[in-house]
Amino acid sequence: MLLLVLAAGLTYAVSEEMQDENPDPYGTLTITTFPRDAVVEFIGGAIAYQPRVRVPTGVYPMRVSAPGYVPQDFSYEVSAGANFHEVNLQRDFGTLQVEVTPRSAAIQVAYADNGSVRRINYAQAMQIPVGEVEVAAHAPGYCAMSKTIRLDNRGATLSLNLPAVPCSAAPTAAQSVNQLESPAIEE
Repeated sequence: MLLLVLAAGLTYAVSEEMQDENPDPYGTLTITTFPRDAVVEFIGGAIAYQPRVRVPTGVYPMRVSAPGYVPQDFSYEVSAGANFHEVNLQRDFGTLQVEVTPRSAAIQVAYADNGSVRRINYAQAMQIPVGEVEVAAHAPGYCAMSKTIRLDNRGATLSLNLPAVPCSAAPTAAQSVNQLESPAIEE
């Protein structure tokens, strides 16, 4: 039996079988993620993750997270040599309720979706990915209105009361639609 000193006071016993196969009791770990900018961390914070991080062999509690996605916690067993693991996070959703006066108003919702902006017509109690959401409403004879909210997985209710024409310094329906072309969405 061979005894390796890993750090001050820490030792690791290597059996003769391990000496023959791989005397290095370390492995490297690379975790690829979706979305690509997800944060990978060792739970407990004793080791900072970076691709190809070199760690002693063993089981490590890990977490992968990204804004707007459901975080994923798991344990990963690092063996000697190169170790690769893939994690695909799932979007997190919240229920959006919109109440508009007049009830006949058309409502459109815009939110970030994989690096682009998605615009869809609103449906009652719809599930929307969490994050910044812009809601715009317009109706004939009323001034258009839009509002940006931060939706989380608890959901949100938004009330809009469109003012009747003439609009004083309020955006027109065309201006409101143009604002939906490129909302300032951070995720």
